[in-house]
Amino acid sequence: MQQYIARRGDTVSRIAARHGLTPEHVIQGNPWAGRQPYLIPGQILFLPSAPRKRYAVQQGDDAWSIAALFGVDVNELEKLNPGVGSVYGCTPGKVLVIPPAAPHKVVHLRGEYGPAEVEADIIQLLDQYPFLQHESIGSSVLGKPLHLLRIGRGPHQLHVNAALHANEWLTSPCLMSFVEQYAAAYAQGKDWNGHNPMDWYSNWTVWAVPMANPDGVELVQEGGLPGHPYYDELMAWNGGRSSFRHWKANIRGVDLGDQFPAHWEEEQARRGVPGPGPRDYGVIASINTLERSV
Repeated sequence: MQQYIARRGDTVSRIAARHGLTPEHVIQGNPWAGRQPYLIPGQILFLPSAPRKRYAVQQGDDAWSIAALFGVDVNELEKLNPGVGSVYGCTPGKVLVIPPAAPHKVVHLRGEYGPAEVEADIIQLLDQYPFLQHESIGSSVLGKPLHLLRIGRGPHQLHVNAALHANEWLTSPCLMSFVEQYAAAYAQGKDWNGHNPMDWYSNWTVWAVPMANPDGVELVQEGGLPGHPYYDELMAWNGGRSSFRHWKANIRGVDLGDQFPAHWEEEQARRGVPGPGPRDYGVIASINTLERSV
């Protein structure tokens, strides 16, 4: 069993993904991790060795056909099975250790998908597709950048945002994956899902905000420990509960879904939520108050 010391930002799912395990593997070796809502930096976990995928060589196999079969690099196959590329390296019946397949796309889940994953993927996408445009349209309450990706140059404008509600963070990798697949199809000049991306690019400008509520997403995924700048307020707004998995609002307890200029007063009366909390609290005020609440 490998010993691992939890760090800030760690979750069971992220640790499992990083070590080639499943969350169930981690919890099996550390049952207490399944009974507390979040890991605390400094906690020690014991991780089992990642179970390796194995393959018995079949008649007619060689290193390249096996690598192609499992979607792995032949050099990675050679590292785990020295000599596999030689004349006698693939005799039928020989058991080979298969390395994990490298992801074919930039955007993929490696545990929870949070602000750090958004930033890392944006950097790779911009490097791979120079025609993508990126800028920051502001920052969150806790100072995290609010990223904007733009693709296309057409007269029709389309805005899409994701993770407006913190516990709906899965919409972020969905939107990022859309941008990546669209960009790849455009770069390759290929139809995508029955559509011509060249026409899209010429006729539409897509403005994508992949994570509109990064503070809230981080709270849902990692929790709020003593020392968090809003710890006392968050615990009060959350009714003393230490789990924030259900949290929709931003870090100030404002539900950003209720902040669009569409009958705020009526919405607050309908919701009946008088103050900050996990969900459904809308601020009735001027645009300046709205800007401070984001």
